[in-house]
Amino acid sequence: FDGSGLDDATSTVVFYADMAPPPTNGSGSAWLTHVELALEAFPEPQQPQGALCLEAVPEPITRLRLSRGVPDFVRTAAKGGQFCTVVQEPGAATAWVPRRVLPRKAGKLAEEDGADEMDNGVSWCAIRVGRPGSGRGGLKLPAPPGATASLCAVLAESNISARLLSAFGSEILLVPEHLLPGAALALVGQGHAVWPSVHIGEPVPWEASKAPSSDLQLAKQFAGAWSLSHREEPLGTVVEEYSEGKNPIRLQTPSGLFIEFRVPLGDAVEPKEATFGGRCSIAADGSQVLCTHLRAVDYQPPSVRASMSQVIFGASSVELVNHPGCEHRELWARLGSAGSREFVALELLSEAPAPKISRCGFWLFVGSRFARLVGPPRGSGIVGSTCCKSLNQLQKLRGYADVRYELMEHYEAVYGLVEQPGLLRSKRVASHPNKVEQLLYSAADATTGKVVVGDGQVVYTTAEGVVETWKVIEWTFDPFTPKSQQAVGSRSTSQTRARSNESSVASMDDEEPAPCIRSLSRSVCELADEPLACSVASGASLGTVSRGPSAEASPPPSQIASPASPPPVVAAIGEDVGLKEPQVKAKPKRERKARNAMGGVHAASRSKSKTRKKKKRKAEQAAAEARAVADAVARSESPPAAVVKEKKKKK
Repeated sequence: FDGSGLDDATSTVVFYADMAPPPTNGSGSAWLTHVELALEAFPEPQQPQGALCLEAVPEPITRLRLSRGVPDFVRTAAKGGQFCTVVQEPGAATAWVPRRVLPRKAGKLAEEDGADEMDNGVSWCAIRVGRPGSGRGGLKLPAPPGATASLCAVLAESNISARLLSAFGSEILLVPEHLLPGAALALVGQGHAVWPSVHIGEPVPWEASKAPSSDLQLAKQFAGAWSLSHREEPLGTVVEEYSEGKNPIRLQTPSGLFIEFRVPLGDAVEPKEATFGGRCSIAADGSQVLCTHLRAVDYQPPSVRASMSQVIFGASSVELVNHPGCEHRELWARLGSAGSREFVALELLSEAPAPKISRCGFWLFVGSRFARLVGPPRGSGIVGSTCCKSLNQLQKLRGYADVRYELMEHYEAVYGLVEQPGLLRSKRVASHPNKVEQLLYSAADATTGKVVVGDGQVVYTTAEGVVETWKVIEWTFDPFTPKSQQAVGSRSTSQTRARSNESSVASMDDEEPAPCIRSLSRSVCELADEPLACSVASGASLGTVSRGPSAEASPPPSQIASPASPPPVVAAIGEDVGLKEPQVKAKPKRERKARNAMGGVHAASRSKSKTRKKKKRKAEQAAAEARAVADAVARSESPPAAVVKEKKKKK
């Protein structure tokens, strides 16, 4: 090949070293076959069909004009495998390199390296162009022939300037960084898939979400449970209308956390799963009320811009109109009372063992309804990181199997009812219709998991053994603990506080334990007149308890001092009458404090004895009381006999 007929100034010949010669039939050379193929008529180039996969390089790119050859920092970037390209022209050379590799300020680049920035500090975003089928393995190259030209035409219609670079096996589209959200919005509108979403999306709404809502009154008015009645797109044309029991459900708390549960019922198409949740910010803008929805977890691909709606409140409904543009409208009806104050909002902190993809989530309770949503956050995984027109389009471009696997393996959405505190039943489950009407959690059934409510956190151990730690954002009632246990817990808390107050009045020296009371319904002097309900035999274990035949029924556990409590001031022991003289004498200081303690006991017992005598005594509680009294007696000191006699006279 002598290269005749080629213009050296405008043509380039590329040799592929790894190109294998075509097979021959033994009658000629391989190179002769290549020549024959080259002489055949070349078919007309085919126009690209369908959408493309586009990957944005996260690092900002700068364009330099090189006047004294290629600088060292450009060579270093190229050797390090970073994005770098140099285009040599007859008059000068142009380099595209990451901005962070620039060794010094722009003013000194020209003097020391002969490099000038051509765009006055403007950064560019490099978008790699690939073909459909780019799943978990990354972008598939090369792009179809002529694909990048069609992208430039789409951007030109939106008045967005772009540059084009072409290399072996790949094509690069360069867009100014400040125009990237608009460019991504135009490309997604044409059916293309662009990622990563956190880089190409608008950052302003997400940064503003860290601040509290500007109007707390509107946030409280928007809080509650809502059911979607119908959807219009465009306005006046009903495209979705729901019957009772099949409506999408929206739960929202006054803090702004929300979950919109959209799971099709029956044999619906899989791509219609559209549950999402996150945080919304609502505020008045002039005569309008605008609400911005920031979706943290979404079954659908994220949009480039955060969705915003105009909110119109009714007596028992709310209307959401897309803003700006008024492209669609949704009418939601309130479920339950508008004055409900029962809200619980939990946000997922961690999971153990940690999943392959880190997840975030929300667990909301509004009255008797709850919704639970867990999944990769925006910017993670295939679904959360790819901006696309719809879930169906995403499956076509990035692979049906990869997308469905991620939704089934890493996402979880459950809507259900709190039948009673401590009993949660699922009514709708995304991607798992076989789990409908099953118990999500039952405090009485250990096979459904375990919930531990702590200070500011809730630890939920699932039936599979995964330990989830949730941060409490709002908590006005306890949906996990049965009412019987809540009542016992509240009584125990109040009694603990009462014992603490009485102990502070009759506290001993620092080296002596503070006194406690065995039962608030009976005075200490009454205990001195009767034999102990439990006796410790000589040589027997201190934990052995026996009940006398004439002993009264034991008081409820809430009236019994905890085993960890300090010993009582006075415990009636039959053998105390014959105490030796060294034990009878007591320090005056201790005697005075014991009198003060017993005076407080009389006042407390008289006010509460009438109510507590009406409560039923159970056999299990009697055993618990006996053990607690035995431990208290074992730890207590023998009381002075003079104190006992003096109290008998006063009674």
